[in-house]
Amino acid sequence: MTLYAFHHVIGAASGITGYRNLLILGPQAILGTFLDKDYNFSFYDSNGLEIAPIPENDVLSDLISKTIGKSSPFHDIFGYYANGCETETYIFPEEWDNRVVRKVIDGDISLVFPSTEDLAISIYCADREEDAEFLDKLWDDDIIDIDILYKLLQNLADERLGDRLERVKARIMKDLDMYVKYN
Repeated sequence: MTLYAFHHVIGAASGITGYRNLLILGPQAILGTFLDKDYNFSFYDSNGLEIAPIPENDVLSDLISKTIGKSSPFHDIFGYYANGCETETYIFPEEWDNRVVRKVIDGDISLVFPSTEDLAISIYCADREEDAEFLDKLWDDDIIDIDILYKLLQNLADERLGDRLERVKARIMKDLDMYVKYN
């Protein structure tokens, strides 16, 4: 997703909902770390954002998905999209909302992004094969603070993970060990 596309889809979501405060979730939330830096915005080859209005509103999340979401006319015309979502669909470490990154774009749209480490853990918890490249990129580009990640991992507990919790923790520890070994 280009920086132009990012701004366009955020502006569209804000215009549709009337909300000026938006939470960005999913892999493209990594862009919050780099909005004010000279960085390659094609970091992760995805043309979609996942956006939750703040305060959360299921009706407006659905409206985002229907009007500018995947396979919508907006997506067909521009080649990128935003799906509305809710934070409850993501698994984050405790108190993740105290570590968010806040940015203001286009003068008055406030964006909230999970910290890089909280985002990484939520992506590991989602356990989707299509996110493997994203996770590799986080490690390869030395974006994750391993001390913070390790500390958050120790306190990761979510009943929604159930018996997957130990598998998720083991996968993160394996990747962390590989990173330490080769860096």
